[in-house]
Amino acid sequence: MALARYYQIGFGCERDPQAALNLMLPVETFCSEQTKSVSASIQKDEDVNDTFVKMADVWLSLAECYACIGKKKESEKYYRMSLAMAKVHHEGVWGDGYFAMKVLNSAMGGFPVPANADLAGELALKLIQQNKVQGAYALREYYTLREMDYQEIGQSYQDDFAIYLKEGRKNGSGYAAYKLGECYLYGKGTGQNVEMGLSLLYEASNAKNLNAAMAISLYLEDFNPYSYRMNMGRKSVLPQARHFMM
Repeated sequence: MALARYYQIGFGCERDPQAALNLMLPVETFCSEQTKSVSASIQKDEDVNDTFVKMADVWLSLAECYACIGKKKESEKYYRMSLAMAKVHHEGVWGDGYFAMKVLNSAMGGFPVPANADLAGELALKLIQQNKVQGAYALREYYTLREMDYQEIGQSYQDDFAIYLKEGRKNGSGYAAYKLGECYLYGKGTGQNVEMGLSLLYEASNAKNLNAAMAISLYLEDFNPYSYRMNMGRKSVLPQARHFMM
């Protein structure tokens, strides 16, 4: 899955979304066979659950692969499958809600994945029907997405940054602040500015953006591999960000 993402974004190689999909197709076949095998087993233990967790990740990766080459129908199929598997995820303090939001965020787009506003709305409503609070937050973001130039999202980090910046200046939405915060935090489409990124995420979380609150938590916790660290490996917490940890 990591190699497929490298092909999608052109990290260390020439960008080739079709090559990314080709990498994932054998994994798709293997997972389909595993699904039948595990479903037929009456044994329900941690190994079985771990198998389903890995499958959920594969379905999401396939959804993104198909989206990147413009196969919308196939992409939507795997988005729905991955969301259905969210209940087996228990990652960090956010539990299965984190993976559900991960699926929704992917459907809402961001380089290299184009935005699919209609699907994002559909998936948000499914979460609401399941009495998941994440669905209500995601539905708010869906309406914001519809007001943006979402058809242009997914072309490049720079284009995405420009779209989120335009929306932020026009409407000052919490969703735009969240996306801009991530861009600054990780240097996507703009120069990396950790202070600016955390500040925007904090503003967005105050505007009741659940994604922003999750992004702050994940960034400051050790289980995020992209945490800001000093050369000696110790976590560096900026003075402006200390109140995030209280």
